[in-house]
Formats: sequence, structure tokens, C-alpha cells
Amino acid sequence: MMKRMIPTVLAMVAFLLLFFYANLYEVEMIPEPGKDLPVDLAQIDAGQVKKITWKTPGRADVVAESPMEKGSKKFNLVQPARFRGEAQEFAGILQVFADLKSDRTIFQNATDTTVFGIGSASRQIIIETATQTVSITLGDKNPIGGVYLMKGGDPALYLVQAPVDSAFGREATDLRARDLFPEDFTFIASLSLETPSGTIKLERPGDKDWLIFSPGEFAWDNAEISNTIFGVHDLRVSRFVYDAPPVAPSASAPGMAESPTVIAGSELQKYGLDNPRFRILLTDASGKSYQLYGGKEENGDIYVYRSGEPSIFALPRSSLGVVEKDVNRLRSKELVSLRRDQIQNIRLQFSGTPYEIRLVNKEWKCGETFIRPASISTFLEAMNSSRATAFFPWSEREAMGLDKPEACDMVEL
Repeated sequence: MMKRMIPTVLAMVAFLLLFFYANLYEVEMIPEPGKDLPVDLAQIDAGQVKKITWKTPGRADVVAESPMEKGSKKFNLVQPARFRGEAQEFAGILQVFADLKSDRTIFQNATDTTVFGIGSASRQIIIETATQTVSITLGDKNPIGGVYLMKGGDPALYLVQAPVDSAFGREATDLRARDLFPEDFTFIASLSLETPSGTIKLERPGDKDWLIFSPGEFAWDNAEISNTIFGVHDLRVSRFVYDAPPVAPSASAPGMAESPTVIAGSELQKYGLDNPRFRILLTDASGKSYQLYGGKEENGDIYVYRSGEPSIFALPRSSLGVVEKDVNRLRSKELVSLRRDQIQNIRLQFSGTPYEIRLVNKEWKCGETFIRPASISTFLEAMNSSRATAFFPWSEREAMGLDKPEACDMVEL
């Protein structure tokens, strides 16, 4: 009996060893129907990308570089001209190549790829990191889905279903930053707004509250001023209208950088910026200033330029409500601000009849009549929440029925 069991046990052990070996080392991925085994075409870590180049037939190359600062994923265009890059655009492009794999291998060693749209007239993108350079050439779309492409250094022709074509053929205007003010506006200390109706000047001395100094001294409306400052900060360009050509370095000073560009007066006049419809000036606590000028309106856009910048932009007319405000929009609408626990006496006058409500021994009384505390709380809360909806000149008080205060209804706390 024992002699029979030993061969059986040995056979079972051998079977188990072969089973585990086959499962661990001899298993191949079974592709989905209509697909081949996926091939890694790009595995890009966005944080490691230092340069991206777009090559499109008939156009100048577009090149963007990252400063590779710690924790930064910003890109700047360096060709055909120098501009800040739009962070969201670059993030979306790099996401396409984060883990790009093929769906089908059309040819392992492609020789004539022109029938698939890959040749000297194909769009190409080159992504460089510290450790690798990935070059992808884009071909035609497949009639039933996907797009043909080839990877630099690989003779194979692939079909990819991922929407990679959106990353190709980009122009500089597609990639330029559309925010006018990338700076931090948290510590803005003064604001000046010049419009045809007048000039409004606001200041925040140190860590104190905002005050309107021109055209008069008024308390401020925190929400409106915050909306104005950060509304200017968040303005977005709808069109890039004009870029002044860089001024070449002087022949007498070879090796010097290009001089700062200046927008010609004829261009400012062309877009109504020689006599701007508004100018907004913001200054931060360090004394650094930011200026924006508004020109004429066309087709729902208003032309603007930022002081010190070589470009003219178009902004949607609807977005500029943040700067088209008069002083009354910025004034505080609060009529009273009181602490209810400090009120001791309430004097009222309605239709010429006076009333007085006094706090006596922690109880409210009007004459000899006791008033419920809840009624007083409701009344004081209503006073605290009262807001002005419009402001009128003092000279119009007679037309408003306020020229004789003693005859008006009145509340005195």
C-alpha cells in the first residue's frame, strides 16, 4: 500500500510545481477581440517634462519650456515668441501622454506609411524629460475609429483609440496664458479707477479698513471692493489682437538682450487706447503697481492692454462690469451698525407722534406699558440689516421730503 502511495504523492507534487510555474512564468495576456497586445508608446511624468515641441507642416515650430522649479508645472512659450503658457492647456496635453498605449499594431516594420497619412507632411510632437525624449508622429484617422501613429525609433505602425489628435498641431495662440494678471492680489493696498464720469480712489492704510478718498470720504463696501480687485485679477483674454515686435539689440552693444517692446501710438489709436475709456491702477503693499487700460468696443469685445506689456488683447464686454462702477457702487450700504446689548433708549416719531422706549431694570417699557424683549430684538435686528439701495445728492433732499427732519418719521437709538 505504501509503495503505491509514494509514486502518487510524487506525481501530485510534480503536478502542483508545474501548475504554479506555468501560472507564474508562462502566462501571456490575451488581448480583447480586434486588438493586439498593447505597446507602451509613452509614459510621461508631467512633473519631469522640460520641453515640448510641436512640428506642423507649413508653420513655424512651436516650442514650450518648463523652468523645472520644484513643485512647478508651469510652461512658457519660447518659440516663435516668448509668452507665458496656459497651465490648463499644458496639463491636458501631458495627460494624453501620461500612459499612452497602442490598441493595434498594424505593421511591425512599416515601410510605406503614406497611405496611413504618415510622411513628411505629418504633424509631430516631441516631449523631452530629464531621462528620455518621446517623439510621436500622427497619421490619418481610421474610418471606424482611432488614429494611426508612429513612435520615434520604432519601425512599427500603431492604431490608437485615445484622443491624441487634440494634442497635435497647436499654435502659439492655443497655448498662451489668457489671464492678464498672474500676480497675487491679496495685498493690494490702493485702487484708482478712472472713467469718463470721474475718478475713484480707495486706500487701505496698513491693516486698517478701506476708505474712499475721492470724490469724497466714504465708508467702503467690503464685498464690492473685493469683487472689483479679484474681478480684475480674474479677467480672461478672449482674443490676442496685436503683439508689438521686439526691439532688436543695438549694434553698438552686441550680446545684449532684446530691448523692452513698446506699443506704437498708431496701434493704440487704432484700438481706441490712446484715449482710454477707463484706466484701473492697483498698488500692493510693496509699492508695485498694475495698470489696465480699456479702449473701444467691437463685436462684443473691448480692447485692452496692460501697462508694460507689448500686447493688445480683447476681453468680453460682459466681463468688464467689475471696473465699470461709480462711487456709489463701492460705498458701504450699511445704514447703522450697533450692538443690541448696549442700547438703553429708543426714541421713535411716526406721523408727528413721539414715542420713547426705555430699558428699566432689564425690562423694556413704553410709558407704563411693558414691551416684549422678543419684539425689541426683532426691531433692532431689522435696523441692523437695513441697507441703502440708492444714493442722492444732498441738494435733492427737499424733493425727497427730507428738508425738515423734525417733521419726518424718525428713529433714534
